[in-house]
Formats: sequence, structure tokens, C-alpha cells
Amino acid sequence: EAIKKATEDAKKKMIRVPLKEGRTLHHDMKGHYGAGRVVLRSAPPGTGISAGGPMRAVFETLGVQDVVAKSVGTSNPHNMIKATFEAFSFMTKIALICEKYNLSHLSTGDLLRMEIANKSEIGVKAKQIIDEGKLVSNDIIINVIKSFFNNNKNLSGYLPDGFPRNTEQAKLLDKLMLELKEKISCVIQLDVDEKHLKDRILSRGKEEGRSDDNEETLIKRLETYFNETMPLIKYYDEAKLLKKVSGVGEIMHINQSINTIIDHL
Repeated sequence: EAIKKATEDAKKKMIRVPLKEGRTLHHDMKGHYGAGRVVLRSAPPGTGISAGGPMRAVFETLGVQDVVAKSVGTSNPHNMIKATFEAFSFMTKIALICEKYNLSHLSTGDLLRMEIANKSEIGVKAKQIIDEGKLVSNDIIINVIKSFFNNNKNLSGYLPDGFPRNTEQAKLLDKLMLELKEKISCVIQLDVDEKHLKDRILSRGKEEGRSDDNEETLIKRLETYFNETMPLIKYYDEAKLLKKVSGVGEIMHINQSINTIIDHL
């Protein structure tokens, strides 16, 4: 009964994501609900479903294949299912935009993991750095992105995720775009005021029992935002590439605002 109720509630918020290279998931995803923590990872074609009973029920209901799922922190089916759907819905905005405009979701984290899995020259170097407990350099990230561009020249465009995070990375990306004779069409800022951010984080912490969602954490996140992200926003604003969209409201309404911007590029 818990599986049925959670599945029916969550399905109302779901969208269908088209297959890409024989895979039903484009990237790793994480979900949280109560004490539940779920990680979803796409797998090679033919793998099928590797997941516990409640999560398997979700994938079978949605027709998702070739996926590996791991749940930690709970054995409660309701929590596991809610966390699984949250993992799916987390990337809904990106998935909707990529589907509509035939864009490739460019996640630097996923690209790096792929290079490591393929044991490429870049991947071997990155793994060594990570194994030493160090951060991967900007130069390696740029080379990973460059490799992706060179191997995916037939796409309509790209939607970066996780890069750039500061002005130094933005300048490196500009240099790469110039080298590849490409250009950034626009940068979309999802604008959410501080009050809404506080309400969202504290509410999520209460509902999901997340100890990291508290006022102290919020202050640290805002410090990072003002120290690193604000200068990045200014950088793209001065380049006349920045477009602002309110990040408050229903996902479909926010998406429509983003679509309007892209339609006029």
C-alpha cells in the first residue's frame, strides 16, 4: 500500500526523458526523503534493473531499464520510493529544456567519472589526483569538456551543469569556446531571494530530517554564493549574456520563462 500510494503521488510530477545512447538515465542522481538516501546510476544497455524491491517497483512502473540503485539509511518502503522519485525529479528542469531543444546535458562530474571509467589519459590522471585526496585542476576539467565537445559535434547545443563556478573557470571556458569556434548564447540565472532560500532549506531539513539543512549551513552557502557566484554573475552580466528568471514557483512555469528566453536567442 505504501509503494502504491507513494508511486501514484510521485508519478504526477514525473516527465518522460528520451533515451540517449541506449541509456535511460543521462547522469547519476541522488534523492532524499526522511531517513532515506538513494543514489541512481545509469548502466550499460542490457544491464536491466539492479535495485531493491520498492525501487524496482518504481523503475518497472516508469519503464526505466539499465539502472543501478542503492538505498541507505532506511528500510521503510515509503521513504525509499519518495527518495527515488526525488532523485528523478531533481533534474526535471534540465531534462525538460534538453528534450525540447535537443541539447546535451553537460555535467562535468559525469564526464569526469566517464573518463576515469574508460581509463583515458585524462581519466587516469584525474583518478590519481582524486585518490590522493586533492581537487581536480581547472585544466583537467577544461580538457574533459574539450574532449566531450570534440566527440559530440552534431548536437544543437549544450547545457552545462556544475561549470563554471567562478570567474577563473569562466575565463578558461571562454578561451576554449574561442579555440573551438563556438560561443555561449546566454547564461540563465535562477533568481531566488534570501528569504525563500531560508524557508526552503529549513522546511526541507524538517521534512526530510536532514541535519545539514540548518541556518548555519545556509549562512555558509550564502557566503560561498557572495564570494564566488556573485562575481561570476557580474562577469556574464558585463558580457551581456546574463538573463534572469525567477526561481520561485512551479517547475513548469519556471521552465516556460526559460523557454521564452531560449526561443528569442
